[in-house]
Amino acid sequence: MINMYDVIVIGAGPSGSSAAMRLAENGYSTLLLEKEKLPRYKPCGGAIPPEVISDLNLPDNLIERKFDQLNLYLGNIIINRKSKGAIVWRDKFDYYITFKAAENGAIIKDSSMCTSIKKVNGNFQIKCKKDIFISKFVIVADGCNSNLLLNLGWNKPKPDDLALTVQYEMEMSAKKISQILGDNIIHLFFGKNICERGYGWIFPKKNMISVGWGSQLSLIHNTQVEFNNFLRLVKKFLNGAVLKRKVAHLVPTHIRDKFFDSNLFVVGDSAGFVDPLSGKGIAYAILSGIIAASTIIKHFDEPDSSILKNYYIKNLNKSFLNVLRLKKSIQKDVYASDSSILKFLKLWKNHRSSEIAISLWNKSRVV
Repeated sequence: MINMYDVIVIGAGPSGSSAAMRLAENGYSTLLLEKEKLPRYKPCGGAIPPEVISDLNLPDNLIERKFDQLNLYLGNIIINRKSKGAIVWRDKFDYYITFKAAENGAIIKDSSMCTSIKKVNGNFQIKCKKDIFISKFVIVADGCNSNLLLNLGWNKPKPDDLALTVQYEMEMSAKKISQILGDNIIHLFFGKNICERGYGWIFPKKNMISVGWGSQLSLIHNTQVEFNNFLRLVKKFLNGAVLKRKVAHLVPTHIRDKFFDSNLFVVGDSAGFVDPLSGKGIAYAILSGIIAASTIIKHFDEPDSSILKNYYIKNLNKSFLNVLRLKKSIQKDVYASDSSILKFLKLWKNHRSSEIAISLWNKSRVV
């Protein structure tokens, strides 16, 4: 069966679902394809900033825990940073945005792996099992190792441009979480004894904790050994916790060289829109999905694709992309040594990481 839509979105994470939501609410026929059965588990600490909560009108029952402080550890040094936000389970959070897209009129098809994509008579033709879908525009949101982009001949991310994260989901009573971790605190662990370029974390939820570790893929010697070493270093925080799930996941740490090509938009992790210092990407995923959708809405009948490209890139740059590039430019320097990491953490205590990347980092280099 052949089905035609204005826009097809590949991937029902925050970027894809946000794009589908915006397109559908503006009256465009939109198909959202997801390879897994929804809702699906997603490895992630699940921290989101306050603006995401308010922008999505996120209901309280999806918030596992609110936080107002980050504890930053480097050896025996602990730096307390004020920072507000909430922690969510990504399966519930992502599905909430997908559901909002469906409410607005988007067609959702899960368990639908895209097997091929090609241009036919100026439109995109996407094959998915027995179905063929055709659209004028495609938004790619299927992760950093995007199968769809590989199908189109785009480059696969290099190990230098990826971080491997390993995460345990561990059951712990709310009382124990309060006693050991505090009620409203996220714990982040830095240093060369943790990993070469990256960090570890403990994110408390209601009756679970997400204990994770992430490092640049090309700098990992033995994942299991290095992750177990991190677990030993934080064992006092895990007293009484019971392992329920172990997962590994790749996260991009480098922006793709291109993220638009002939009516095809790349968003979220697929485009590498992740903070290279902290690994956070949920807010950037949502923003990029909305910007891609807004570009299509504004220029749907525009035959000149360069206008689409310029509008998309201009708004990405204005929103967050220029800052991400600046953060990438200081990433190696920040993680060069424990003294460099400590310098960053001390700056981060009272400043946003964007301020550090834009101006503060180069004002006081480590000798």
